[in-house]
Amino acid sequence: MPPPFGVSEVAAVLALKHKETGNVACGRGLIEVDEAMCSVLNVEPDDVQFYKEWVDTVGFGLAVGRTYDEIRENFPDHGDVIDYLETYYDNDSFRDR
Repeated sequence: MPPPFGVSEVAAVLALKHKETGNVACGRGLIEVDEAMCSVLNVEPDDVQFYKEWVDTVGFGLAVGRTYDEIRENFPDHGDVIDYLETYYDNDSFRDR
């Protein structure tokens, strides 16, 4: 069974800084990112899983210092997620500083 929201090891190191507000989402704050993303993409948010499990795929890539373009090459089926994050967030993960 997959871990519930906020338990992922990636969520502990992934930090996304909103380009307009400067607010940083990390840990359980990634739930709000997921909900906003789902709203923009017209997808029903899941109470247990992040959309397309993006935290453990796209989020992991960002947490270890990959660029959006590099992640896009590895996860072409996550293009909608990557486009959303790239539009609204800068990577503010510890690894990227």
